[in-house]
Parts: sequence; structure tokens; C-alpha cells
Amino acid sequence: MRPWEVLTQDKRTIFCIDRRAGDDPDLSQLLPGIAPIQRMHQVHGCSIRQVMPDSDPAITQSADAMVATGGAVSLLVRTADCVPVVLWDHDLPLTAVIHAGWKGFVAGVVPATIESLVAAGASNLRAWVGPSICGACYPVGIDVQAQVVAVCAATQSVTDHGEPSVSIALGVIDQLQQSQVAVVGHDARCTLQTQELYSARGGDQVQRIQIVVAFDG
Repeated sequence: MRPWEVLTQDKRTIFCIDRRAGDDPDLSQLLPGIAPIQRMHQVHGCSIRQVMPDSDPAITQSADAMVATGGAVSLLVRTADCVPVVLWDHDLPLTAVIHAGWKGFVAGVVPATIESLVAAGASNLRAWVGPSICGACYPVGIDVQAQVVAVCAATQSVTDHGEPSVSIALGVIDQLQQSQVAVVGHDARCTLQTQELYSARGGDQVQRIQIVVAFDG
């Protein structure tokens, strides 16, 4: 296994690049041999960027999910408390990443990405869910909690101090399972509680965990 490799399955390799790699690692040097990494400008919404193997990696569109529909490709999602998700089809060259914060979750970024993959022919989807802030550490206002819980009751939580909170990860997993997506892995570490992970609530305003999925085609 290469450093930060967390899962290899169905010709996909998922890497979780954390604080131990330094605050601004050169991913091309850290992960040699993978296809050029495609990125997105994450905006806490529901937009999906469609990617092909010949897509220009220098182009960064505003989106909170990317869907690749063929060939060798590498996709990047960055988080620091939000939920990173990698999706792929067991049988077809279809791969996706999702950035799911509470706003994107409420907007429907997870089911929208699943629908995009299904429209491209996916019928045997699998998912890996990365680390995010847990419900015990994520206080939110009553209005935010109500919006999130209205989408998925499984998200409702309370912090260790008795404040209203939500667990977006539990909501994402529930949505995946409701859509018949097999969740083959979940890194359940809390970003706020885990030293090697970046956390916006913990004060990391620039640095992010970088999740890369590489598909060799």
C-alpha cells in the first residue's frame, strides 16, 4: 500500500491525504502514476461537474460533485468537517466524488449524484464515506437542525454539552442505503477530535483533508 491509501476495490484506489503530508502537499509527487487530478471549486450546493479522461485538469468549475464516465481518471474532493463521499459502479467505468456539508445535503447533492450515475448506466453502485465532524461535536442552530432533519431524521443529534446538532455522515449513509448503494467503507473518525485531520470548527480555515480516487480504466 502507498501512504494514505485507504481502499482499493474495482480498479479504484482511494487516498486520504491528511495533516501528516504537510499543509500544501504536491499531490502529483505524493501519488505518482495516477491520472491527472480533476478538481472542483466547492460551493456548498448541488451542482455536478461532468468529467472525461481528456478533461483539462487546469479547469476548476464550481460544483460539489464530480462524475466521470469513462477511462483513466482521478477525482479530488476537499473537506474539513463536511462529508467526503466516493461513489463508483462495480461493473462500469463510472466514478464520482461528493462534498456534502449541511447546505449541500439539504440541497440534495447526494441523491442528485446518484441519479447522474444511474442515468449514465450505473446499476451496481458502491460507496466509501470519509471522515467528518460527528454529531457530538457539531452544534447548530435550531433552524439548521430543522432543515437537515426534515431531509433525513437519522441526522438528528445532540452535542456532549446538550446543544442541538446534526450528523451529516449518518444522513449521507442513510441516503446511500435508501438508494440501494452498498457502503463498503466508512472512516468514522471525527475531524474535530482527530489530530491528524483538518477541522474548520477546530480552526483550520485554509487547509483541508484531500480525498483522491484514482481509476485506472
